[in-house]
Amino acid sequence: MKKITFLTLILVLLSACSPITNAPQSGKKTIVVTYSILGAVVRDLVGDQATLIVLMPNGQDPHEWDPSAKDIEIMNKADLTV
Repeated sequence: MKKITFLTLILVLLSACSPITNAPQSGKKTIVVTYSILGAVVRDLVGDQATLIVLMPNGQDPHEWDPSAKDIEIMNKADLTV
């Protein structure tokens, strides 16, 4: 009986951790880039085939930047994070 309860609890927890799909209105894939230089490279590679979001502002020191809760949410919902 304890084994069934434990397995049920694990299944409930795993189902709560399922990814949330982030389908943009345009149907394009979403790519999130943390650093602006990488953003320029990715923008050159994908052009307008995907929606590109750069999280760190241009000129920001990456050692001093901390992602906000919204930044983490955006990364979790992205199709690709660079």
